[in-house]
Amino acid sequence: MRQLIGKLMSTFRKQEHKVIIVGLDNAGKTSILYHLTNEVVPTCPTIRSNVEKIVWQKTHFFMWDIGGEEALRSSWNTYYSSAEVRRVPGLGGAV
Repeated sequence: MRQLIGKLMSTFRKQEHKVIIVGLDNAGKTSILYHLTNEVVPTCPTIRSNVEKIVWQKTHFFMWDIGGEEALRSSWNTYYSSAEVRRVPGLGGAV
């Protein structure tokens, strides 16, 4: 997970970035998010989104974990417009 942030740092030079984590339900998106924050939290299906700010070497990453249930998927595109990186668990990495 830290490698992903390191890669982001080498790719982007701005001081703030919006990163969304999308994927199917029960894919592990929330677990990824809280692993990056070094928190252990009990998880349940995400109804809308979880947002955490991660600061790494003076760069701020606003991490959005978007719910993956079928009823929520139509809203995913509303989060894409200002995102720089999307992490899609189970579909082969960042896109």
